[in-house]
Amino acid sequence: MANPKTISREMAISRNDLFRIMSLAFADTDYSIDHDRIILNEMGRTLEIEYVVMKDRCLGSLSLPMMQLQLQFTDHTNSQIEQFIRKFDRSFHRGGG
Repeated sequence: MANPKTISREMAISRNDLFRIMSLAFADTDYSIDHDRIILNEMGRTLEIEYVVMKDRCLGSLSLPMMQLQLQFTDHTNSQIEQFIRKFDRSFHRGGG
């Protein structure tokens, strides 16, 4: 097994929204949820996403749910990681006005 590569992300998202968006964005990928981890398996590669629910971030009267994510890629090339991150970022992007 190759050395895993880890990417850390802090996101303004709730646990429910994380699961909802994951199920839509990665519906074609075999994944499971185990306590505080989401495990994706695809073509012999594994991605484990560990998440920690953090204290809400308050901006005046606005309260944003926060999570810390650790994405651990095993047996992925740099190109595959970049491709996944692009899809991940597009899936979780929220528009504003």
